[in-house]
Amino acid sequence: MATLNQTPVVKAEMLIRKPVEEVFKAFIDPAVTVKFWFTKSSGRLGAGKHIRWDWEMYGVSDNINSLAMVEIIYKRMYRLTRAAWRI
Repeated sequence: MATLNQTPVVKAEMLIRKPVEEVFKAFIDPAVTVKFWFTKSSGRLGAGKHIRWDWEMYGVSDNINSLAMVEIIYKRMYRLTRAAWRI
């Protein structure tokens, strides 16, 4: 069996052609997110929230501690969207 010498790191990227507000809602609202990412969530993503995401098809779950991430994501997405339209 192989031994890990470093913590594994995964990077993923995706081009999304939707308005920023719609994409932002998709990540914070579990009613939308369960349609494309995880299968169950204990609540809506927001600053200071502690929630659980489940991927039932894999038997995996994770506890998410959302600090101020939500506002940062929205601001970055807005800035990137505006920059893309200027090109």
